[in-house]
Amino acid sequence: MTHADIVTMLNQGAALHRQGKLEEARAHYQAVLARDPDQADALHLLGGVEKAQGRLDRAIALIRKAIEASPREPVYWSNLAAALLDAGQAQAALEASAEALARLPDLAEAHRGRAMALHRLGDLAEGAAAAARAVALAPRDALSWNLLGAFQRRLGRQNDARESYRRALALRPDYPEALNNLAVALLDEGLAGEAETLLRRAATLAPGSAETFNNLGKAQQLQGKSADAARSYGQALKQHPDKPLWRIRQAAVCPVIAPSKKAIALWRRRFLETIAATPRLDLADCVDELESAHAAPSYHLAYQGEDNLELKSRFADLFDNSWPPLEPVDPTETPLRILFLATTGHEGVFLKCTRGVIQRWGASGAELTIAGHAPGIERIRAQTEPSPARFLTLPRGMAAAVETLRRQRFHLAYFWEVGSDALNYFLPFFRVAPVQCTSWGTSETTGSPAIDHYLSCRLWEDEAAQAFYREKLTLLDRVPICYQPPARRDRPRTKADFGFDPRWTVYFCAQNLFKIHPDFDELVAKLLDRDRRARLVMVEGKQPHWTALLERRFRRRLGALADRALFLPRQGYADYLDLTAAADATLDSRHFSGGATSYEALSLGAPVVTLPGRFMRGRFTLGCYRAMGVMDCVAEDEDHAVELAMAIANDRDRREALRQKLLDARGRLVEDVAAAAELENALVRLARMGPSQGP
Repeated sequence: MTHADIVTMLNQGAALHRQGKLEEARAHYQAVLARDPDQADALHLLGGVEKAQGRLDRAIALIRKAIEASPREPVYWSNLAAALLDAGQAQAALEASAEALARLPDLAEAHRGRAMALHRLGDLAEGAAAAARAVALAPRDALSWNLLGAFQRRLGRQNDARESYRRALALRPDYPEALNNLAVALLDEGLAGEAETLLRRAATLAPGSAETFNNLGKAQQLQGKSADAARSYGQALKQHPDKPLWRIRQAAVCPVIAPSKKAIALWRRRFLETIAATPRLDLADCVDELESAHAAPSYHLAYQGEDNLELKSRFADLFDNSWPPLEPVDPTETPLRILFLATTGHEGVFLKCTRGVIQRWGASGAELTIAGHAPGIERIRAQTEPSPARFLTLPRGMAAAVETLRRQRFHLAYFWEVGSDALNYFLPFFRVAPVQCTSWGTSETTGSPAIDHYLSCRLWEDEAAQAFYREKLTLLDRVPICYQPPARRDRPRTKADFGFDPRWTVYFCAQNLFKIHPDFDELVAKLLDRDRRARLVMVEGKQPHWTALLERRFRRRLGALADRALFLPRQGYADYLDLTAAADATLDSRHFSGGATSYEALSLGAPVVTLPGRFMRGRFTLGCYRAMGVMDCVAEDEDHAVELAMAIANDRDRREALRQKLLDARGRLVEDVAAAAELENALVRLARMGPSQGP
């Protein structure tokens, strides 16, 4: 075989290779190697065939042999890096990429390979720079744009990430990974409907991608498409039936807007049956999957109006944990180190309810640290200045977060929410402090044996409420918040500005739609029936499907009365405050009352008619009224709640007198410096007690 014959054979093989005819390409390369076993191009190309067919050890050996024959060829080194990455050898891949770049500094694919290796190794800053260099050298390479987006998302640069993913898709519209990544970035922003559309496309293009079906399930779950979400999770589970977390996650899909109380009871019974049939699981064996699996019990359990202690405790008891125990921390040390944890997506309510506490921290001498992910932790830092707190940015990944927090040797960890996402649900199981507690950001018991204390207050409940908590209940005298009232615009909008007919009596319910229990429908039916001028006004759900579900339920329960239940578009914060103040009366939701929304309404002098529930989560507004010493709007039963609302809404003089009464008393509700001090002192006291004082 002449040199010309070898070149022809290699070119023909490469053409077949590009067409995906791998076995035919292999025959051409092997024919060359039969004539010359050290022919570098044939070795290299045959290594590519082996890589494409998943025989990575063989691929790496062939490419290394090609490099031995021709060590100065940068593309060989670059493709060696790609094979090493597929084999999970990130450090070796990084070194191979460096060899390629030493020989050809502007080789775009080597910069991309270097970036991928750095991504695996967790070096985000250097990796992002390498990906940006790859994009600059090869601006039409969709893979590099997609990779750059992955770095930008992990660095908290969400807008840049979405743009990079879109650039990748503009170059390659049928790129499943970029579709999936853009969808995940949209989910970060709560844009579940747009994400679902992209993920359906990705699932069509790559029906074997379990990751895509997992993300599709999450997008559907966020929208309240419970049956669709369970099916999507089931598709992922079919591909990996050995994933127990995925089976738990599928069973935990909970209705967001329940169609009826009967549906709630049916779901709860089935979920308990699933828990009973599920074998115990060691969290240490699946620590890297805990966040992505979304297997925490649904936060929407709290809106079902039931006692969740047994259900949540039995769920938590599914998990063992052989993770190394926390090293002892001396509770007599000075200063005490206290941690507040706020996870991604929950920074807004965290700030509303803890900003005043954070800014006034320090009288005890304890050191406060606020931890969270970028960019959320930067938002908290910016909105709590000036503050004595330290701020700690957590790495992505459960194991990395645990180790980062443990190195700080905190005496106490205060979890603002437990269960609103997988990270804040499972993180306490790994013990990042000897004493771990939560409070009203978690609206009920966590059911977790890893949370030692629950801080509530006597304005909400008494010592008998311990029966509803697995944690040891600590009752404070004040609501653990130092609420700072919002600033109003100079010329607030009126009812007319919102397009309301002047003949209407406007009853506003400010709550998120997922709080609206079927029992609320009964109250609304009575109100609309008795007050013919009444209009119930609510704000559309963050997910459009929530609104559709509630409208459907209202139509079924209220019949023609549902025509007078109005859903306004999502409001900006200033408009929402104006709407609250302009309404003739505000209705609290049933079983889960307003928290921050009640503080906002009452600080504006807007009366909120509340019917306190059995559990603390249904008594937030009651606690506000008790703190203010104003009980005019607290109902004894459903009929009384309707009477109060109608009296306030239809009697201008009564409403204005009540408004003034609330404004006169709001000093006992807002800017409660004593409440901030009481919470700080309670946390310090629990930290000093040490872990032996837990339940």
